[in-house]
Amino acid sequence: MQKTVASDLRLRQSTTILQSFSESFFNSESFFNMDDAQNSHQLLIFVYGSLKRGYALHHLLETQVSRGDAVTKPIYRIFDLGYYPGLVEWPDGLEIQGELYEIDASCLQRLDDAEGVDDGYYARRTVKLKSPHEALNVHAWFWLHAVTEFQDCGCKWG
Repeated sequence: MQKTVASDLRLRQSTTILQSFSESFFNSESFFNMDDAQNSHQLLIFVYGSLKRGYALHHLLETQVSRGDAVTKPIYRIFDLGYYPGLVEWPDGLEIQGELYEIDASCLQRLDDAEGVDDGYYARRTVKLKSPHEALNVHAWFWLHAVTEFQDCGCKWG
């Protein structure tokens, strides 16, 4: 019982920190503007779940250029939301495994639609990757809702 209470308290504290961080982050310039996509031929994205090779939404990336595997810096967590995962920034993060793609603006719009950006499920913003990708400007989709009821997936989903 005492262990459960301590775990619940840590989870609540982490959620409070995450909510506070999210409020300040969403008012920053870390969001990727669609106008930037129109002015650029290729954009880099990091995918960590249903968009990866072998998963349900990968067909949306089939005509795009894979740049191989990539790993985030240890400042994120990934949660199993059911049929798809949710990436969140986390004070005690892990190195999340995923894939890097070079995409065009029309693909970016399809991915935003698939991820429910306009519906408020996810936000596309900058993600920090480890070497050899740390100097690249890369974006990923971040889950915008509480994760307290979902299972932590460790460093990868699926």
